[in-house]
Amino acid sequence: MTGAEEVGARFVAALARAAGSGSPRGAGLLSVACVQVLPVTRAAIMIWTGPGGWEMLGASDSEAADYAQLEAATGEGPGPQAHRHQAPVLVPDVAAALGAGRWPLLAAAGFAHKDGGVFAFPLQLGAIRVGTLDLYADTMLDKAGFAAAVQVAELITTLLLSATPDPRPELPEQHRADAIDVFTHAINDSYRLGSWWEPAQSTREIHQATGMIAAQLGTDITTAYARLVGFALAASLPIAQVSADVVAHRVLFRPDDGSEPDPGPS
Repeated sequence: MTGAEEVGARFVAALARAAGSGSPRGAGLLSVACVQVLPVTRAAIMIWTGPGGWEMLGASDSEAADYAQLEAATGEGPGPQAHRHQAPVLVPDVAAALGAGRWPLLAAAGFAHKDGGVFAFPLQLGAIRVGTLDLYADTMLDKAGFAAAVQVAELITTLLLSATPDPRPELPEQHRADAIDVFTHAINDSYRLGSWWEPAQSTREIHQATGMIAAQLGTDITTAYARLVGFALAASLPIAQVSADVVAHRVLFRPDDGSEPDPGPS
């Protein structure tokens, strides 16, 4: 068994364990498996939705989800840069990088309080670019850890592309053999590949909150999302938390008069 095959086998085994332990489904499950296989403490998967657009698809835990949501909202950070450059971006001390002026929007959003490093790997297969895998660790990845992360990112990319609605991208034959068939037989039969694209709960709430804000302001979705992100960043609150408050009617936005959103009815 080659090193790549060993990593793939361990990832499949970790997915099977996580799927049976009540871990998050979808991309959250993939992120949990990353933490079990790779020398990292957290992981998150972000998806590129078009020019300037990002979404957090899943994360291993709430803290990883919050960091990924900040990157998605600002469009800055190791993940978006890895996607643009089509190469891994390794930042062993993210606080120092932000303190030196790198990614100013991310720094202003509170990302600088994060300890340790962020290591982002593009999720791409040939010319097809899906998003990024962000890995969080207290120490720099060594050579073996870096190679394993590259292999896992490739497996995740293949899984996600294989689960897209038809017409599916044409994948090289070796990837179908190495990933799709293996995963299909390894994971519980009730677990459908399509659910890898199921958005995380916090992402669903952001979508719902954005629609509600658009109705409250009488504006379009783009403006409503900008108001949501702007308020969350100005208040130093996680975007997911503000979205949950909007959905629960604990926060109401008013038409643009320069004031802060109102507390909702108690």
